[in-house]
Order: sequence, then C-alpha cells, then structure tokens
Amino acid sequence: SLMGEAHQQNSKIFIDWMRTVYTGNMVKISEIVKPLSKASKENQKLFLNLAIKKFRNALLFHVGMEEIALLGPGERQFQENFAKVLDAEKIEAIIEELESSLFQISRNVNADMVWVGLSINLFRIIRHKILPTQP
Repeated sequence: SLMGEAHQQNSKIFIDWMRTVYTGNMVKISEIVKPLSKASKENQKLFLNLAIKKFRNALLFHVGMEEIALLGPGERQFQENFAKVLDAEKIEAIIEELESSLFQISRNVNADMVWVGLSINLFRIIRHKILPTQP
C-alpha cells in the first residue's frame, strides 16, 4: 500500500536522522533536515507523529514491555541500540520536544528553524543530560 510505503520511507529517514543527530555534526544535520523542512506541512506532521510513536515504543521497550511496542524486524535492532543511550527521562524529554515542534509546524513557524532547533535539542538531550527548561 502507498501508506505502507510512505511509512517505510519515513522510518528509514527517521533512523538516518537520529543517527545523524547522535553525531552532532551540524553540516550533516542541516543536510538531512533540509528535505524534511521542504516537505508539505501535512508530511512534516506525519513524520513528527511517527517519531513520537517510535519514542513511545522506545519507552515501552525500555521498561521491558517490548511485545507491546510492535516492532518490525529492522526496528528491533534499532530500538535495542537506542535503549543503550537513552533512559526514560531522556525519552520523555525527547517526546516533549517532538510535540512542541509538531505544534510549531501547525502554527506556521519557519520550518528550517524548527527542524534545526529540534535536532540540536535532541542532540543535547541524547548526548548530555541537559533537559530543556520549561518556558
């Protein structure tokens, strides 16, 4: 199905994006988020919702409820690696960032700024223990 294909494609982009965010390489981060920020608003929201779902799965995986997380074959490997660098607190902080970006995209905030800002915030959360302060 077309939806299935879009989901596969988005899953692949998600994994590439996360791997790039993890490196903290700003040049590569800019390159990988450019097509995301150029996508239609609906597609950007779809992608962010997928990311939120994946992190909720990561949370389930983390607390040992992986059977609920409904992971595809390539996904399990990714989640296992992911779980090594993320704790529940970080995952929750990431979900908050994603939800905040989803809200900004809905509100017509400049997409480039949203995606680059989001990527930097995720890098900080994943690599350090800097949790964003609530406004």
